[in-house]
Amino acid sequence: MAYKVYVSPSTQEHNVGAGNYGTEEYQMNLIADILVSRLQEHGFLIKRNRPEMTLAQVIADSNAWEPDIHIAIHSNAANGRARGCEIWVYKKGYNAEKLAKCIYKYLEPLTPAADRNIRENQQLKETRETKAPAVIIETSFHDNIDDAKWIMDNREMIAEAILHGICDYFGITYKPKQQLKPKPEQPDKPIESGGRLYRVVAGSFSDRANAEAQVERLKKAGFAAWILTEEK
Repeated sequence: MAYKVYVSPSTQEHNVGAGNYGTEEYQMNLIADILVSRLQEHGFLIKRNRPEMTLAQVIADSNAWEPDIHIAIHSNAANGRARGCEIWVYKKGYNAEKLAKCIYKYLEPLTPAADRNIRENQQLKETRETKAPAVIIETSFHDNIDDAKWIMDNREMIAEAILHGICDYFGITYKPKQQLKPKPEQPDKPIESGGRLYRVVAGSFSDRANAEAQVERLKKAGFAAWILTEEK
């Protein structure tokens, strides 16, 4: 049986983030691009909203398709005064909360700030009016310069965390990306002069204690991590 997942990245093109973040709609669609591809690799059936849709159209589109779950992906705002991820559900005690817990388990260790947990709100239309168990994932605060940069630097890890949680919710084995396309083993060889290394950055810190805390978060989430020191 193939489970149906409706993926709903933000359509809020008017929400502009700090620095060179651009819009919430743009950044969340980049995360959704990765998530949709990875969900399909795991055998899920996918339907996705479109940026030009209104919220009412998104809800109607999801309900007409009758997915097993509805995943809304957003970034948050609070006049630059808050940080961290949170996940909204219509009401706790049901499948939506179970789904939120599965996702939060993997997303929370990645973020560099204290997170805001799973929250109940009966006024949010996208969780109130969708028929499927629905969650609104607020990945972090786009109007905080540090959170905005973290989102841009970690789109793939955010998508992987959401995917991992969805797999857990359905009892499906999560396959890390490298397991899907294994590479033949190559003998180690020195990098020749002029060679390149491509490093993935999950935060930069002036305080080593904060750097060590981030490494521990990443390791708990199943990602290899270490600290590189650079002089300012």
